Amino acid sequence: MRVRRGTDEDLPAAAMLVAELHARARRAEPLLSSAPDDPVGALEILRQQGECWVTTRKGAVVAVLAASRLPYGRWSPPFCAAGDPEGLVRAYAAAAAKWVAAGETTHAVHVPLCAPESSPPSSG
Repeated sequence: MRVRRGTDEDLPAAAMLVAELHARARRAEPLLSSAPDDPVGALEILRQQGECWVTTRKGAVVAVLAASRLPYGRWSPPFCAAGDPEGLVRAYAAAAAKWVAAGETTHAVHVPLCAPESSPPSSG
C-alpha cells in the first residue's frame, strides 16, 4: 500500500468509496443526509475539502481521507471513507504527521460503524 496526497485523477475513485460507505451508513441510520450517497454528490464534497489523502494498492484507490482547515490551527473532522480500514489508518498517519509538523495538533477522524470490514484497523 502507498499513501500520497490525492490528485484530481484520484477523486472519482475516492468519491465511489465515499458514496458506498455513506449509502451503507444510511441503510443503518436512515435519518442521515443523503448528500454523499451517490458518486456525483460525494465528488462535489471531496472537491470542497482542503486536503485529500489517498491510499492505493496496485494503483487503485482503496482509502481516502479528506479534511478542511478550521480557524485557530484546527482541522475539521475528516470526511473520509475506506474500502480498506488499514488504508485509512495509513492515510490518517500521513496527514497527521504533516499537520503535527506544522504545529496543528487538534484533529480527529470519524468512521461510521458500518465501515466495510467489521474489525477495527490496528493502530500500530
